[in-house]
Amino acid sequence: DVQPIKNALDTVSALKGVTYKDKKTGDKRIGFIAQDVQTDAPALAERVVLEADPETKMLGISYSHMTSVLAEAIKEQQEQIESLVERIKELEGK
Repeated sequence: DVQPIKNALDTVSALKGVTYKDKKTGDKRIGFIAQDVQTDAPALAERVVLEADPETKMLGISYSHMTSVLAEAIKEQQEQIESLVERIKELEGK
């Protein structure tokens, strides 16, 4: 049951990237907050938000699963760019 990813750009646009400090190591990190992904991009969340860690009760995100959505979003954006380039050429008479 293979289906293309739809509305990837809208999904990615809803994500809010953050910086944060890892509580265990104190290291600075970048990423997304799993609860925000669940709220802002529920279609994505069902595939990338991992179950809560039994020890910490914190949700996690599978960043490797996000790759295909990000790639599709880039392709959607590229189609928009190419369309706009063609429109500009038409308006400039080139």
